[in-house]
Amino acid sequence: MAVQKCTKLMVFALDCYHDNYDWATADNPVDLPVILLEYSKTETSVRWVSKEFRFRVNRHVAEQHRLHGWQAFPPYFEDQSRTRNGHPSYRNPRDLFPRPPQNTACSSNGTGRGADASC
Repeated sequence: MAVQKCTKLMVFALDCYHDNYDWATADNPVDLPVILLEYSKTETSVRWVSKEFRFRVNRHVAEQHRLHGWQAFPPYFEDQSRTRNGHPSYRNPRDLFPRPPQNTACSSNGTGRGADASC
């Protein structure tokens, strides 16, 4: 769903077994379970996260849907390692347009995925 790259850290948010995913409303946070996998040269661990961390991850994924706009589809890539102030810019956030433009192939059904399988 989303990849966030920082100077010394890379974060992947993967959506597994979320059958009710709806691209058109995914800018609204949901309460999906989150498992943290930490991997480094010296150690690897997997664990369930706190409610607060789960909230932050779900909120971040929703924000990525909002910030990337109606023309972009997952996975969303946010590279903070190459920006001068640490904040990437977004040209077409969903806030500028209240719903998907009607002339896109991906706005034909509730999933945001129209007849075109590349959406």
